[in-house]
Amino acid sequence: MTYSLEWLKKPELGYRRVFYFTGPNHVLTTIRNRRVKLSAFDKCNDVFELASFSLDERASRDAHRNWMQSVKDKVGLLCLSEDWKNPLMWAHYADRGQGVCLVIDVSMKISTPVKYLAVRKVYNDRDFPKPNSPNFSEFCSIKSTKWKYEREIRVISKFMDSDVVKDGNMRFLNFSERLKLVGVINGPRPVLCCEEILAAGIDRSRFFQSRPAFRKFNIVSQQNTKLWKWCDKT
Repeated sequence: MTYSLEWLKKPELGYRRVFYFTGPNHVLTTIRNRRVKLSAFDKCNDVFELASFSLDERASRDAHRNWMQSVKDKVGLLCLSEDWKNPLMWAHYADRGQGVCLVIDVSMKISTPVKYLAVRKVYNDRDFPKPNSPNFSEFCSIKSTKWKYEREIRVISKFMDSDVVKDGNMRFLNFSERLKLVGVINGPRPVLCCEEILAAGIDRSRFFQSRPAFRKFNIVSQQNTKLWKWCDKT
C-alpha cells in the first residue's frame, strides 16, 4: 500500500492545523461519535492553571478561588498542539505512544494560542473576566514557559454552546464546521491495529502509523506499511 502526507501539510484558509493526543481506550468511540471530551480547568495537569499571575494578597486569593469555582461550572477546554512529532506529547498524552493523534482543523475564531510566561505577573484587578468577556479566552490561555514544549492551542467552550453535549458527568465538543476531524496518526507503539481505526470512520488516504526517527529525537511517519500494526498480521 502506498500513501502520501500531502494532506497533512496545510489547513484550510481560516483554520489552524492542530493535533489531539489520546490513549487507545476511548479513541474509537471518539471517532465514531465525532466528538472530543472537554477537560475541566480544575482537573488539568498544571496546578497553576488559571493562576498565571501572582496572588500575594489574601483578598486576591479569595476572589480568585471564588472565580475559579464559578468558571469550572460554566466552561471547559480542549487542549491541542501544533506539533505531532514531539515524543513528549506522545509519552504524556497518548499513553507512552500506544495511543493515537487526531489531526484536526480548528477555526481561528474559536482557538487561542497559549502564551508562555517566565515570571508570574502582578494582577491588581480582582474582578476576573466572565466567560462572555472578549478577553476571557486569552486570559485563560497563559501558562509557565515550563510547558512551552506543548505548543498548545486551546478551544474554550461554554457548556451552554450548541456544539457541547453532556453525557453522564462528562461534556463533549462535537466535530463541526468549526472543528474538523481531518485524519489520524497511529502511535509509535500502537495498541490499536490499522483496520480498527479505519473501520471507525477514517479515510484510508488520511491515516498513517508513526515511528521513532532514526537520527533525531522526533516521531516521524513509518513509510514501510508492512511494519504497520495490521489485525491480520501473524
